[in-house]
Amino acid sequence: MDSSLPSSTKAGIQAAETEKAKDTAIIDVEALATKITGRFGALPKDATYTISRIPAYILEKNKNLYVPRSIAIGPYHHGEKHLQVMEQHKFRYLRDLLKRFSASLEGLLKKMETMEAKARGCYSEDINLEKTEFVQMMVLDACFIIEFLFKLKDEKGNISSVVFGGLQFIDMDLLLLQNQIPFFIIKKLFELLNAESKETTCLIGLLYDHLESKKFFSEENRKNPPKYPREIHHLLHLYYHWYTENTKEPRKSEKTSDKNKQFREDVIPCATVLHEAGVSFRKKISPQHSLDITFKKGVMEIPSIPLVESNKPLFANLVAFEQCISYGMKKMASFTLLMDSLINTEKDVAILQRCGVLNNTLGSEKEVAFLFNQLGVYVRIEKKHHFAKIFEKVNGYRDNKCNKYRARLVHDYFNTPWAILSLVAALILLALTLWQTIFATYSYFHPP
Repeated sequence: MDSSLPSSTKAGIQAAETEKAKDTAIIDVEALATKITGRFGALPKDATYTISRIPAYILEKNKNLYVPRSIAIGPYHHGEKHLQVMEQHKFRYLRDLLKRFSASLEGLLKKMETMEAKARGCYSEDINLEKTEFVQMMVLDACFIIEFLFKLKDEKGNISSVVFGGLQFIDMDLLLLQNQIPFFIIKKLFELLNAESKETTCLIGLLYDHLESKKFFSEENRKNPPKYPREIHHLLHLYYHWYTENTKEPRKSEKTSDKNKQFREDVIPCATVLHEAGVSFRKKISPQHSLDITFKKGVMEIPSIPLVESNKPLFANLVAFEQCISYGMKKMASFTLLMDSLINTEKDVAILQRCGVLNNTLGSEKEVAFLFNQLGVYVRIEKKHHFAKIFEKVNGYRDNKCNKYRARLVHDYFNTPWAILSLVAALILLALTLWQTIFATYSYFHPP
C-alpha cells in the first residue's frame, strides 16, 4: 500500500479488503453440519413430550395466572430467586416422608435414575441440568407433593403445621402448566414407598380428596367421583380429565351445518342482549358433568360455576393446556368462548349471578367480566367446536321474528312491577268500557 496515502484512506482500503476476504472465505461445510446435527440428540422427540411451555402470546396477557408464587415444581421455574424460600422445606418434607414410610432415600434415587431419560423426554425443550441435579430435583418435587397430601390429610385442614408459603398459593402452583413433573414419577416413587412399608394408601384418592375439599369440583362431580384415567401426564392433566369427564362429542346430527349461513357460529350476543331478546338463564339442577350446558325453548341452563381466587389460574391453565395439545376437541376453549360471549360487562355478570349460574366470591362483577374476557382473547378453536350447536340455536332463537316481538312486549310492558300494574289497570279499564258499550247497545235495541 502506498505510504503517501492519507491514514483515513488507508483505513478505508483495509476495511474493504477485510470485507472482501470474509465474502470469499470458504466455510467448512462438514464441520458446520456436524455441529448442527450434534444438537439433534438433545432435542426431545415430538411424539413423546407432554409438558410444554405456555406460548408467549398467552403469557403476555396476564403472566400472574401462569407463574408460580410460592413453589417451583419441575425444571421450568427451578432456581428462580422468589421461589427459594420453599426449597429448604422440600428437604424437610422428604425427611418426614421417609420417616412416615420407613423407606430408604437410596432406593428412591436409584429408581429415579432409571427414569431420568424418559422424564427429560416429557418436556418440550432441552433441560439444562446435570444428571445429579435433575434426579435430585425430581425426587424432591415428587416427594414434596406426596408428603404435602399426607400432611393435609393428617392435619384435616389445619395448615399451620403443613405449609409456610400459604396453602392457597401452593394449591394454585401445583396446577400450573409450566410447574409440572411427569405423573409417572410421582406414581412410581409412591408405589416404591408403599411396597417398602406395605401400606395400601391410594395416591389418586389422596389427590381427589384434597381437590374436592378445596371445592375445585362442581356439585355433580362431588356426588359422583370421577373415574381413574388410563394415562396421566401430570397433575393438571389429571384434573382436566376429571373436570371434563363424561362430556360427549356432538353427534353427527347435532353438528353445525354450513348451509345455515344466517347463523353466526363464531359468537353469540351477551347475556344482557339475550335477556332482552327473551332468553332466560337458569342454574342447572342435576348436571351430568361440569360442562353440561343446554339450550331449549329459549332457556339456557348452565351448571353452577364457583368463582374463587384459586380458580382464576386454574381456569387459565386448563385453557392453556388445551391450546398446547394436538388431540381431542377443545372443550375448555369452547366453554371459554361461550362465557366470553355471554359476559361483556358487569351487567352480564349480574344477570348470571341472580339466576345462580355464577357463584362469585371474587368481589366485584367487573373483576369477573375482566377474567372471562381475558381468557377468551387468545383462544384458538375450530369452527365446529364443542358448543357450536348451542351457538347456532341461540342465534336462531334470537333472529326469530316471533321471539323478537314477544321479547319487545315483555321489555316494554313487563319490565317493572309498575309497568305491569299500569298494563293491568289499562286492560281492566278497556274491559269495563267494552262492557259498558255492549250494555248500552243492548239497551238501545231492546228497551225495557
